[in-house]
Amino acid sequence: MENTEVHLCSNCATATPTPEQMQLYEDLIVSALEGGSNYWYFLPDLSMAKEPKGEPTAIRIFRSAMNGARIPVEDAEDQHILGYLTREGILCAMDKLMKTSTYLYQAANIMDGNWDAISADVWFQMAVMGEVVYG
Repeated sequence: MENTEVHLCSNCATATPTPEQMQLYEDLIVSALEGGSNYWYFLPDLSMAKEPKGEPTAIRIFRSAMNGARIPVEDAEDQHILGYLTREGILCAMDKLMKTSTYLYQAANIMDGNWDAISADVWFQMAVMGEVVYG
């Protein structure tokens, strides 16, 4: 994975991501949903993630959230809602990671393009819940 500049701004929710940033966020979502976060999350309603047809589910989820959908994310064990995957959450997750000293290592790995499923999981938790709860 190559080094991609990531949003670090005071108003990240209104930022317009570059194509490279969009690809990074999509890759992080795919990695989190298909591996890094499987131990804690459940997606109860994917009815809003229908487009684009023919794309893998994780990409449809990412694109739906970036287009304004609020995708509920539940705890895998007791199915209570933990938060929602939204455009704002996706765009602000790195900002939140950088402000949390415990996860600076993961944030640096993402920014350097040297991330893995663990980094994607931490990023996804920030995107959904605004904090790291699991792991």
